[in-house]
Amino acid sequence: MSTALRKIDKFTPSQNPYWFNAADVLAGTRKTTHVRVVWASRKSGRTVVTQGTYMLFPRGHRSAFPDPAVGAPAIVEAADTRYGGEWTYRWDGQRFQENPTAPVKSPDELIEIRENLDRILIGLPKSLNDDTAWIGPYYKTEVDR
Repeated sequence: MSTALRKIDKFTPSQNPYWFNAADVLAGTRKTTHVRVVWASRKSGRTVVTQGTYMLFPRGHRSAFPDPAVGAPAIVEAADTRYGGEWTYRWDGQRFQENPTAPVKSPDELIEIRENLDRILIGLPKSLNDDTAWIGPYYKTEVDR
């Protein structure tokens, strides 16, 4: 079994919906693509917004992604997502966390990142659905190879 992403317009943070940066998806190679991603989750009764990166690989028997002309959503839906992503920053409205492996940022840059995550958190899911730079929400599903 591998995992795939399916676009579902219902917002359910407990199921970790993902939004992918469309430009990153289209700029990837035909074999793999490393994209910026934002996802929501629930922890201790609070909604958390996480920013990070995600690796996408062609799923199943495919040796390459579809041509970028089909659009970013078709590429995401054709991806094997079992390898997941890596978080860089998290924000739950009270605590801001930075992954220790993240590139070093200045205090001003970290404030800007936290403010952006706060804007996203307050407006979920509309804040990402209405931004044309992001496509989603996508939810993980299991598929046969």
